[in-house]
Amino acid sequence: MAVALPAGYEWQRGQPRDRAQLLRYLQAGYSEGTASLPPSHLARTLDRFLSEETPIWWIVTAGDRQIVAGLWLGQSQDQRTGDRQTYIFLVYVEPEHRRRGLATALLAQAEDWAESQGDRSLSLQVYADNPGAIALYQRAGFCVESLSLSKPLIRNAASES
Repeated sequence: MAVALPAGYEWQRGQPRDRAQLLRYLQAGYSEGTASLPPSHLARTLDRFLSEETPIWWIVTAGDRQIVAGLWLGQSQDQRTGDRQTYIFLVYVEPEHRRRGLATALLAQAEDWAESQGDRSLSLQVYADNPGAIALYQRAGFCVESLSLSKPLIRNAASES
């Protein structure tokens, strides 16, 4: 059963053929932060993970059925417990439709799907320079379990130029 949405919005189930829309939302999400990845990286992510087993949900406007938000899920393994978990690849809401409860509805939909699959947890990655998303996820019950650390290798980057 789909999570209730605010008035004026409806759910639409996505399909792997929605690749172009997913790519647009992945690119939009990355372009809003300081993290920048070449579009080819995002396309490779879709090539690698998009399938019939990675469900997509869109939120559309009730009248003209324009897509205004999206959710893309997969499954992974919790590295500490070994349990299968639902992994959230994408939560995105068009800027003009934010602060209306759509992202919260997307997260609730993810939780419902995860429970229907018998998964014990949800996981996702969020960049540290995105405090709005971090606050949203924490309000939804997510907590920090690990930190991802990286170190640029200046010598290697300089040799590529």
